[in-house]
Amino acid sequence: MKKSFSLASLLMLGLVSFAVSACADASSTGTVKLPAHVRAYATTDIGHGQQCVAGIRADEDGLNQKPVVYLTKPGGGFAWHVQLPIPKDLYQGRATHCVASAHALYVLVQIDTYSQQSLNQTLLKVVQLNPQNGAVVAAKNVDVPNASDTYTAWVGKGDEHFRLADDKLVITGRFDLMADRDNPTGKGPSDFTAEIPVPLHP
Repeated sequence: MKKSFSLASLLMLGLVSFAVSACADASSTGTVKLPAHVRAYATTDIGHGQQCVAGIRADEDGLNQKPVVYLTKPGGGFAWHVQLPIPKDLYQGRATHCVASAHALYVLVQIDTYSQQSLNQTLLKVVQLNPQNGAVVAAKNVDVPNASDTYTAWVGKGDEHFRLADDKLVITGRFDLMADRDNPTGKGPSDFTAEIPVPLHP
């Protein structure tokens, strides 16, 4: 039976267990090399000579994608990395954007519910991390304004789509109603802008 997931079903992503590991320097020249099977979606300068790297870890076939975040050290290597949890009943996810405030890192996670594209919903979540150690502080689902029915949503590449402004995160992307996605008479994807106050609260 076909299932549709509400955003409420993703609250499990909030403060459930996570893995944080310290990493050795990638080289002595200050260059950073990601481990095998890890791919970056976005690399963001956060000041003090550090970068937040948002991406995925996958198996050898590129499947079973898990969202990961790496924080580089000034001069090379990684201070820490974290794999963000995904509920077991959802298919896969990827960390696609990162932005820093004075005391926190905010990461956008885009989560796929199914491997089959015709059934899949992509849902959005913001995770707040402690920049000192990568610990998950809080998480919040991103609700698409004015979506009248079950939808799939996505946010494209670029810092302009996930930014801080006046103590809130501004997220811009597109969404499509599931009922319209495969309907040639449907209205097609629409743009959205969502705003989330920060810091997030556990």
